Amino acid sequence: MSEPEDRFRYERKFATQSLTPHLAESVVREHPALFRQAYPDRDVCNVYFDDLNLQSLKANLDGIPNRTKTRIRWYGEIRGLANKAQLEFKIKKGLVGTKEIYALAPIDTRSGQIEAAIAEQLRSSDLPEAVALRIRMQEPTLLNSYSRKYFLSADGRFRVTIDSNMRFYPARNPWKRRPAQHVGAIVVELKYARADNDTASAVAQKLLFRLSRSSKYVTGMNLLFGVSDFH
Repeated sequence: MSEPEDRFRYERKFATQSLTPHLAESVVREHPALFRQAYPDRDVCNVYFDDLNLQSLKANLDGIPNRTKTRIRWYGEIRGLANKAQLEFKIKKGLVGTKEIYALAPIDTRSGQIEAAIAEQLRSSDLPEAVALRIRMQEPTLLNSYSRKYFLSADGRFRVTIDSNMRFYPARNPWKRRPAQHVGAIVVELKYARADNDTASAVAQKLLFRLSRSSKYVTGMNLLFGVSDFH
């Protein structure tokens, strides 16, 4: 585990289909907090996991306040060799969240045999026994990728990300069909420490986006399979 005990932070999500990524970026750059790009743009790729009863999906749909989502994340091509993949347990407790992160051996997603590739990857990775057991109790359910822009306020207290071009694939034989796309959708996230919560509302109001619940896992499962099938 790579996070200290005070690792929990707020992540406020804003979803819109009325703006282009360029216009959303303009809103962020013109904010009084003087957001500026913090890192180069990059594509984010995820493999989401769930158990046989899809409890992680159902907990999100039901709004369970304390829950954990399991995923493998890397940056770059979704169909390629992920040299710096990491296993993440994304933990949510009420309005705040954090992540447990573990480095993984490279994973090759080019063949489309995602489950076999991940199983080999996990065997080759030096994971604590308890972590290996947790991941063995789940299986890959969804792949997704999106383009992300990163911004940081002038005082360094607030971060904003803008996600667009979201694509979703089933975990089983993902390259045998065209990806499902959330056409025109943009997700903006405002992230900050718990100590900055008192001033965060003023920052959020001037972002001019609509605060909303937004889960890429739920969105992808809905587009590919229909979430109503899981209730």
